[in-house]
Amino acid sequence: MTIKKRIFLLFSLSLGLILLLISVNIYFFNTLRTEVYFLEFTDTLRTKALQLRRYEKNIFLRFDPTLEKNYKNVLRYMQEMENLLNEFIKNGYKYKEIFQLQETLRLYKKSFFELENTSRELDVKLKNWFSYNPELLNLLRSAIISHPLEVSMFLKSLGI
Repeated sequence: MTIKKRIFLLFSLSLGLILLLISVNIYFFNTLRTEVYFLEFTDTLRTKALQLRRYEKNIFLRFDPTLEKNYKNVLRYMQEMENLLNEFIKNGYKYKEIFQLQETLRLYKKSFFELENTSRELDVKLKNWFSYNPELLNLLRSAIISHPLEVSMFLKSLGI
């Protein structure tokens, strides 16, 4: 075999190996990029869930019907989370946990609206029952936060 043929053979072999390594690197780079993309999505979802819980807490702890801003923020974050989960599915992230998360969010929305309606109804009833003594009403509201079970038993005994 001539030196020219050996050089051509080694060059071809080296070129093939380099092309193979480049294609493997491109494949793993795309895989890594996809995973980073989904990690960013999950971080965004987590952040929205934490913000949702913050505004929800403000609604139920303060018993102030003038806090419509918090209520609107809770609704906005619920909608953003739904949109984000739908975007997850559109982008090919079809693990079963996404569908479970969608169902959990649906149940959360249902529970939130039920709890919010019950809270408003209870607040109206308490205002009617304790309209003669607003200090007692504020004390009862404070007790609801710290001892909800005992207060619910007390209110049931009053027939509220």
